[in-house]
Amino acid sequence: MRAITADEVEAFRSSYLSGGYKEDTIALRHAAVGPDSIIGTYDVVENFLPSTGGFHFTLLLAFVAIAELGIIFGHVDNGLTAKTSEVLLTRLNIRCGRLVTATTDIPVRLSLTKRIVRDGAAFHWGDIDVYDRAFHGTAAFVLPLIEPEVK
Repeated sequence: MRAITADEVEAFRSSYLSGGYKEDTIALRHAAVGPDSIIGTYDVVENFLPSTGGFHFTLLLAFVAIAELGIIFGHVDNGLTAKTSEVLLTRLNIRCGRLVTATTDIPVRLSLTKRIVRDGAAFHWGDIDVYDRAFHGTAAFVLPLIEPEVK
């Protein structure tokens, strides 16, 4: 292997990964919850424009939307009316199928495939779909239902 110098690294540096992603903001405009799914519609409120190309909906934005819907679904599915604890993402497998340049009306769906409540926690597994399978895969998350003891 050959060492890569700092100058070489700089020549390849992504302005998005070096901080541009912090300019991207999405907003959940509408959400609907069913017994085994949640769908949200997102708009891009602010976005980073790199000098090398235009905006596209990134995996980081897809993750934020998936996580937000997981928090909402986990709480509603367990009869809670407000966020009571962190929802912990335990597994995420996403395939990036195609580029999304839309900035409005971006649908994100979590479809539950399995749920178990035991040991003071609710475990959820499901399929994820962002913008008609532009990003798709599976996720698993857990919602603690009882406060852990503080030692």
